[in-house]
Amino acid sequence: MVLRKANKTDLNGTEVMLLGAAVSMASTLISHPIDTVRTALTVQVAGTQIGIFESTRAILKDKGFSGVYRGVIPNMVC
Repeated sequence: MVLRKANKTDLNGTEVMLLGAAVSMASTLISHPIDTVRTALTVQVAGTQIGIFESTRAILKDKGFSGVYRGVIPNMVC
């Protein structure tokens, strides 16, 4: 591990905070596309209900791969 010395067994407060932030950012990167699709499903206009796969396909078609990650940076900052 980069943050720890070879003979060190306990983490200090700074190391715990940095590792916690890294894990939080990693989980956000994994779950953000799911939240984006969920939000798209939530705000659908009545009568245009489509499923998860169709919503994902529509986002990818209209906005590309970056469309599912739109807003990920502000999400990580909060």
